[in-house]
Amino acid sequence: MKQKAEATFQTIIELRTPKKDGTYPLKLRVTHNRIQRYYSLDIDISKEDFDKVNAPRPKEPFQSIKLKITSLEQKASDIIDTLSPFSFEIFKDKFNGKTISPKDVYNSINAYITKLEKENRHGSANAYRCTLNSLSLFKPLLSFNDITPQFLEKYEAYMLAKNLSPTTIGIYVRSLRTIINEAIEKQIIPREKYPFGKNKYQIPSGRNIKKAINMDEIKKIFNYEAISNSMEEKAKDFWMMSYLMNGMNMKDLCSLKFKDMSQDKIVFVRAKTQRTKKADSKPIVVMLQDETIKLIKKYSKTNGQKDDYIFNVISINETALEQRKRIHQFIKQVNKYMKRIASNLEIEIPLTTYVARHTFSTVLKHAGASTEFISESLGHSNLSTTESYLASFEDSTKKEFAKALLNFK
Repeated sequence: MKQKAEATFQTIIELRTPKKDGTYPLKLRVTHNRIQRYYSLDIDISKEDFDKVNAPRPKEPFQSIKLKITSLEQKASDIIDTLSPFSFEIFKDKFNGKTISPKDVYNSINAYITKLEKENRHGSANAYRCTLNSLSLFKPLLSFNDITPQFLEKYEAYMLAKNLSPTTIGIYVRSLRTIINEAIEKQIIPREKYPFGKNKYQIPSGRNIKKAINMDEIKKIFNYEAISNSMEEKAKDFWMMSYLMNGMNMKDLCSLKFKDMSQDKIVFVRAKTQRTKKADSKPIVVMLQDETIKLIKKYSKTNGQKDDYIFNVISINETALEQRKRIHQFIKQVNKYMKRIASNLEIEIPLTTYVARHTFSTVLKHAGASTEFISESLGHSNLSTTESYLASFEDSTKKEFAKALLNFK
C-alpha cells in the first residue's frame, strides 16, 4: 500500500461483482479520512491468475498485466501528490482521463516498445522489454525524478548481485538512457537532471574477449568434411559465407534478395541501419569470389524473382515478427553445429556467427587494410566500433613488436 498526502490506495480484485466468464474486475481502492472509493482499472482476471500476477517473478502474460497495474498505480500516486487538500472528485476526473503521468518511466518505456513494434523493429523492442522487466523487479514504481546517479549505482549493484554480465548491464542502462534522453527532449524533465556523464554515473563496458580465429583455423573449417546435406554442412557453409562476405551478420545474410546481387558483387544496406536518417547509413559493397558464388548457388532458390529472398530461411509472405523468429532459430542452429565443428577441430574459441564477423575484420587488418576501409566494409557508423573488433589483433601485434626487440639474439 502506498501513502501520499493523507490518502492511501491499493489494487484489489473485486469479488462481489463476478463476470459471466468467471473473472473479476480489478479496482483501485482509494481511502481518505476513512472513506473509500473504487476506480476501475479496466482489467478482468480470475482469482488464480491474480495470484500469479502478484508472484515475486510473474511470467508472461502476467508480467505484462503487473506492469500495467504498476503504471496505473504510479499514475494514481502522481495525482494524489498534486492534490492538497485531497478531493475524491478531482482524483476521479484526473484518474479517468486519457493521459497517464508523463513522469512514469514504465509508461514511457512501454510507449517506446509500441513504437518499435510498429516499425517492425522487434529485436530492439525485445531488448527494451528486457530492460523494463529488469527495472520493474528492482523498483516496481519508478518516476523520472527517481533516476539519479545514486539510483543507477544501486541498480547496477542489484544486477551484479544477480550475476548479470557487464555487457548485459550496459545494454539495460543504455536503453534507460535513451528513454531519459527522450524525456528531456519532450521537456518532461529538465536537462540538469541528466544522471549520466563525467562525475555522475558511468555505464560499465563489457570485457573485450577475443572473438577472432587465425588463418590455420579458418583453413581447418574450410576443409572440414561435414555430412552431405546435413545441418552441420549448412552451418559450416553459411558461416563461411558470412566470413567471405564482409563478415555479414546472419540476419543480413538471410535477408538478401536477388535484386541485391549482380554478377560479381552484392550491394545491401544493413537491416540495423535501414531506418536511420543519418547520411552514414550507406550501402555496403561485397565483392564476390568464385568460392562465395559457389556457396550462394548451392543454397539459393531456383527461378527466384528480384524481390525474393535468395536463401530459403525466411519468406516474403511472413510478417517481420515471424521472420525475426525464423532467423533467430536459424542462428541458434548454426551456432550449435559450429560449436560441434570447433570441438571436432580442437579450436578453443566457440565458433559462432559473431566469430565469423570478427575474423573477417582481423584478417583484413593483418593483410594491411586500414581501419577506415574495414569500418566501411563492416558497415560501422564510427571507427570506435571497428576498433573494438580489432582490439585482440592490436594486442598480438604489440607482442610481435616486443619480440622484435630481441632479434639480436
